[in-house]
Amino acid sequence: MKKIFSILVLLFMCAGMVNAEVILAPQWGEFCPSMYLNAQPARFDKDQNYWYERRMQFNEMMKQASQYQGQDLKDFYEQVRQSEDKKNEHWAAEVRAHNEQVERDRQRADQWNTINGIQSIIRTFR
Repeated sequence: MKKIFSILVLLFMCAGMVNAEVILAPQWGEFCPSMYLNAQPARFDKDQNYWYERRMQFNEMMKQASQYQGQDLKDFYEQVRQSEDKKNEHWAAEVRAHNEQVERDRQRADQWNTINGIQSIIRTFR
């Protein structure tokens, strides 16, 4: 009887451990485009520098995780994810604005090329 009771206690203790929640840490790859995962500082590459700085900030933030446990750790990781998602939204808005400006500049250049071509044709008739 003692043996059965001991086995039941042991099983009950193990069952409690199985129900423990697994808290997964955010990974840099969740937030960074694959082409910039290992970005290094670059003299003339704004994008490379941006993602390098972001990775350094992310790594520093993740070092702080060792201060937390349980629900606090889960909350910390959620804050990290929200912060990184917000940074990605901001970056995407900047990229869109830049691309729109490039397109406007291209259209303006096309218009000037057309005007210059017409002026050149008119000059040949004078």
